[in-house]
Amino acid sequence: MLPAIGVDEDGVRDLRHGKRIAAPPGAGTIAAGDPIAAVGPGDVLVAVVERRGPQLKVVTGFPAEEGA
Repeated sequence: MLPAIGVDEDGVRDLRHGKRIAAPPGAGTIAAGDPIAAVGPGDVLVAVVERRGPQLKVVTGFPAEEGA
């Protein structure tokens, strides 16, 4: 199982567009390059990311559900 971090609506939007976002508090405890599940409001998996310094980079993104 991957470690998970929560992201807000702005982070969800940016990750779904392949943009890097600032790593939230607690992400610094995960080794750079290790996969992390980015989870948005409602416990929705948004992307698998990896920490690159102070940012999170998308490794694999997942589209929004239809009607969401």
